[in-house]
Amino acid sequence: MDFYAPLPKEPRLQQMAKSIVQSPDQRKRLSDWAHHFNCSERTLARHTQHHTGMSFSRWQQQLLVLLAMQKLGNGQAVKRITADFGYESPSPFIALFKAIVGMTPGQFSQQHLHRPIN
Repeated sequence: MDFYAPLPKEPRLQQMAKSIVQSPDQRKRLSDWAHHFNCSERTLARHTQHHTGMSFSRWQQQLLVLLAMQKLGNGQAVKRITADFGYESPSPFIALFKAIVGMTPGQFSQQHLHRPIN
């Protein structure tokens, strides 16, 4: 599986990544970050694309999925992860995970972690 979410050296992007990982339930939009850094959305979008090779939205989603993979590996249940990530129900998170990884969190757990997930 070729899956990654680069952690760039650019200070603003490092701060964004740290915030996403520490508070995944606060999924801020690009406009929120641009306001925070006192720059335009376009500038921040260009920096994100340049330093990560992907759009802000894709980069943020991949960071969240990588974090979810780590939590699955630690034995956390999908329901707990989705609640920690600010989802009201597991379905939207499972759809995001499947769109990025190509399988549901349960399938990922069974194939890669060799234990059932509830």
